[in-house]
Amino acid sequence: MSIYSPEAPDTQQIRLRLMDERVDLTRWTAYSFASNFLTPSDGWSLSISDGDLPEEQRNALVIGARVRLYVGDFPLSEGFIDRIEIGADRGKGATYSLHGRDRLGAVVDSIADPRIQFKTGTTLLEFLKTLLAPYGWPGDEHYITDPSVDRDAKTGGLRGNPTSKRKTKIGELKSFKIYQLKPHNHEGLFRFISRVAERHGLFVRVTSDGDQIIVTNPDFEQDPRYNLYRNNRGYTNILSGDVVFDSTDQPSVIIVDGFSGGGEFGAGAIKAYCVNPYFGVDEQGFNIDGVVDILKEYSDAEQVIFVTQPYKQRAPVFPIRPMFIHDEESKTQDQLNFFLKRTMSELIRKSLVCHYTVEGHGQTIDGVFTPWDVDTVVQVSDEVAGVNERMYVLGRTFEKSRQGGTTTKLELVRLYSIMTAEKKPEPNSNKAPAKNGIWGDDGRLTPRDT
Repeated sequence: MSIYSPEAPDTQQIRLRLMDERVDLTRWTAYSFASNFLTPSDGWSLSISDGDLPEEQRNALVIGARVRLYVGDFPLSEGFIDRIEIGADRGKGATYSLHGRDRLGAVVDSIADPRIQFKTGTTLLEFLKTLLAPYGWPGDEHYITDPSVDRDAKTGGLRGNPTSKRKTKIGELKSFKIYQLKPHNHEGLFRFISRVAERHGLFVRVTSDGDQIIVTNPDFEQDPRYNLYRNNRGYTNILSGDVVFDSTDQPSVIIVDGFSGGGEFGAGAIKAYCVNPYFGVDEQGFNIDGVVDILKEYSDAEQVIFVTQPYKQRAPVFPIRPMFIHDEESKTQDQLNFFLKRTMSELIRKSLVCHYTVEGHGQTIDGVFTPWDVDTVVQVSDEVAGVNERMYVLGRTFEKSRQGGTTTKLELVRLYSIMTAEKKPEPNSNKAPAKNGIWGDDGRLTPRDT
């Protein structure tokens, strides 16, 4: 069993390196560094007093300066200063507030050229290289599908030079083919990229050193790197936090159809359905009667299921809430299935969310300091809120202020709540597997046949 011990939070400071001048800034009066798996670009804000800025460093603080951020010696992000605010107070002197983002920030700010078109059969890799080459990622070597090495570099799981050991796997990106498409008018460049990538169940991020683009999906199968606990007797490593169970907008079942040449539901040649594994089944895991009746009308729809965890915070019988959606842009069954997964996951993700504030920027477990990072797993044992399961770190914000000290804010969601459905079931089954699988002693769920 892993042993957790607290780490002195003052030893876990954000360090900003001005890359061209090779000087570091560390004496912050306040800062905030936010990262979220579903947000395209990590952003940060840092404040420093004029008295802690030698003239050489002050002169180097200009818009567009290339910087790299660290927590201790662990890399966080490389990007550019977007904005500088300089304020002055007669009694306190001048304060510099720096705001910036990682290297994808420029992509987020850009609008896609509406004249560009991609032919049917273009690979996802060719699509990405065409759009991202002007921003510094022109070659095959700039794209990877394995995020583990970069994640290990940021959390201490890998010692040494992460770049020299990084896996570059591009075969998967060459296997994905896109259909003829072009950007919408006034569509953001990154929005266009993510719209296409997400149709293949993939998300686009940038490595901590800014050198490569990661094209991947969330890693729910990794072992937990952290432990969070609190009980009714006050034993806790959580400073504060709230847990929200929410059935708002939770459909019992979603029925979708794809391209029809029109724009209305019902005429699409391809169809799919997904039963909400938390609100569309009974206590034994079978579809509720209302769902069974609806599915009888859509016997030609292909089933998509989600891998889930036990869920006790709901009534034994839940009211029927069907949802019917048409997606004109889905031209194949796989594209429609991914659209359905994305739609259902966005809703399921809201059914249980934990927001915790913890001391410092990481945990020392078994003698090894591990900074908090997104796309990781944490074991949560929250007796106060009734949560006892592994959860996914969707968002993480490092903060420091004179009033609040050095803390980290975490946003946790259920495992498998972002575009999951690894197992393809037999089509047209009116039974959902009990809890959609067997929950093993190792904390992992094995889907069972319907």
